[in-house]
Order: sequence, then C-alpha cells, then structure tokens
Amino acid sequence: MRFPFFPTPAEGEIIYSGFCRCAERSGLRQGEILRALTGQIRVRPLICALPGYLKTLASSLPAGHPWTNPECSIRLHSALPYYTYFDSPVRRNDAVQTLTDSELCWGVGLALGLSEYRCGAAPKHPRFCIECNREDEAALGFSYFRREHQLPGVVVCWKHGCILSHGCRSCGPYPIRNHVLTMPGRCRCANEKSALPVVEELPGDPAMMKWLARESAFMVCADGTRCCCVRTEVRRQAVNHGLCRGLLPSYSDIATAMEKQ
Repeated sequence: MRFPFFPTPAEGEIIYSGFCRCAERSGLRQGEILRALTGQIRVRPLICALPGYLKTLASSLPAGHPWTNPECSIRLHSALPYYTYFDSPVRRNDAVQTLTDSELCWGVGLALGLSEYRCGAAPKHPRFCIECNREDEAALGFSYFRREHQLPGVVVCWKHGCILSHGCRSCGPYPIRNHVLTMPGRCRCANEKSALPVVEELPGDPAMMKWLARESAFMVCADGTRCCCVRTEVRRQAVNHGLCRGLLPSYSDIATAMEKQ
C-alpha cells in the first residue's frame, strides 16, 4: 500500500527534510512514517552523504510524487552530483543507477571514495541557514533543509554568507533525541529561536568560506563539468602556471595558489 500523503519537495530539498515536513503536517508518529515509507525506523540512512532506502521509498509514496522516480531523488535532491562532478557522463550515470538499485548507500560511497574525505563527506547533523528559513517561510510558508548546506567543508550559506546552524542550543543538534523528524529552526523547547551554530567562529577568511560555499553549491546543482578530460586539463593548467616539478604536480604549490586565488 502506498502512503496517503507526502509533501511535494521544494527545490534542492534533501530526502530527510521531506520526512520532517511530513511529520509536521500529518501529525503521525515519526516511527510510523519511517516504517511505512522505508520499512525501518532508523533516520540516519536518510541523513548520510548519499540517502538510503530510495527504492523502497519510491514504491511507498503516493502515485505521481516526484520521488517515486529514484533518479529524480538522486539527481535533484541528493549530493551525488557534487561527488561525481568531475567524472565522465558514463560514470555519473553508473553511480546514479547503482544508488537507485541499492537499499543502502555504503557500497556506492566507498566506490566514490567518500570515506577518504578528511573533513567528512557530509555533516553528521543536518544544517540550515537562518536567513534562508526566513525567506522560505515568507515565500513558501515553510522552511526546509537544502542540499547546498550539507556539503563537505561548507559552514556558511552560499547565498547570505552567515554561519549555518544545525540544531538548538538547548535541545542539541539534529536529529534531536526522541524528536528525530524536526524541521529546520524548530525544536522541543519553548525558545525555538536559539539556533545552534555549526561553529562559533569561522575557521578562515569569511570571503574565502563564502567562495567555497558558492562553488560547492554550483557543483551540486550542475550535471557535471563541461571539460572533456579533467585530469588532462588540470595537469595542463598546472604546467602552464608553474605548479609542477618536472612532470609531477606540486600539491603544496597548488594548495598555496588556491588559497591566494
């Protein structure tokens, strides 16, 4: 049987966010929603770098819902386009198909090298921007978690430049214990405006952090790079800019040049 109701996703809304809005609007118990749509009660697979249970979700949602097509969920509402941005179209399509056919994302993540990200391939706690929340509440009547805010190393909003939040100072980070399906900016305490920032102070130049957020947001919304062979082009550019030692790239020089840029 298909679930009777599920919100239509907003632009770039992550899978976990859709569950949060469903819980808010339906009034059903969160465990009931998770079990009915995914066959389990764990929320963590929905928050991972690559969401799990998309195949089961697709077969459980109301007919006509955009997420009944797992490819739509992956390409438009997950971070996979970011991780495969520099891959060839064939490899990107293969990754989409593999994730579509997998109930859990661990194998796909390992194949993409997500375990090698030093800062983590995705935050453990869903992030949101207070200013985006205000704009969405005014324009849409609700707020939601955006995939642009869930990317590696991104701690500020690409649009507003303000530090992202990931919970409440009193209730703790999302997902809140015993209240795991919570819309961004909301919590269990009376003071819902006490947002918990991801960092108290930015780890670098604010302009640089916003640049990183803006470039990351572009990558996650794009269908790959237009460059035919990324490795060849990067090597050519490194040679042209004197960032190689012989035929080998000098990674320290490249890192320094990136920071200057």
